[in-house]
Amino acid sequence: MFFAFKKKLSQNFLISSEYIKKFNDSVELLCDSKNKIIEIGPGRGAITDGLYNIFKKNLFLVEIDRDLYQYLQSRYSYIYSNIFHKDFLKFEISQIVFDEFDKVNCVGNLPFGVSTPILFHLLDSKNFIDKMCFILQKEVAMRLAAKPGNKAYGIPSIFFQAHYEVEYKYEIPPEAFFPRPKVTSSVVTISKKKEQKNIDYDESLFKKIVKESFSKRRKKIENSLKSLVGPEVIFNYKEMRPEELSVEDFISITKLMKL
Repeated sequence: MFFAFKKKLSQNFLISSEYIKKFNDSVELLCDSKNKIIEIGPGRGAITDGLYNIFKKNLFLVEIDRDLYQYLQSRYSYIYSNIFHKDFLKFEISQIVFDEFDKVNCVGNLPFGVSTPILFHLLDSKNFIDKMCFILQKEVAMRLAAKPGNKAYGIPSIFFQAHYEVEYKYEIPPEAFFPRPKVTSSVVTISKKKEQKNIDYDESLFKKIVKESFSKRRKKIENSLKSLVGPEVIFNYKEMRPEELSVEDFISITKLMKL
């Protein structure tokens, strides 16, 4: 198939058979084949073949590129109705959820240019999404998996780790892709926490507190949050900087604000 790459869509396709297999093995190990699974940006189907072998008609594809969408429709005609020509940022996962017991997994080689917006869009659908496995720019993957005290720890780390276990798995070199990117990629797995602790908190307030804290990440919490909270709320944390607080610490601050 002749295909003109579209730089504006951040298209870097995985072409290494070694890493294609390794990624699909990671997905198979992580995800239950009885659950629905969405591949975001399947491109020319390098990963898709392996996914179909595992998930069959539970596999859904979302592709923004019209040329590739038409190619995928032809190549995977047996799941024709499961293939969507859509910008994933405008795709509602709820449309493939038919009852409260449906669990959805999401996987893919995410385009570098929009990987962070896609991740936050997925987080908005966390009630439906059980597990995820992605190829990401190494820097983004490190942010998701970072723990307190790590310089990569920040808003993405906290928002995801409030609901999911995030594991940084392995790196994929630039030569495994075409066109070849200038940076290394990494694979992360994201699994819904079995026990959702501290669920009785105001999530919108939680997010506001985290964002405000990291907007002044070099300052101590007593200074970065002084416009939002009173000194009694942050008494136990006032000498700490945002990157030193755990997810549970931010949740505790949020709950204290509601008392």
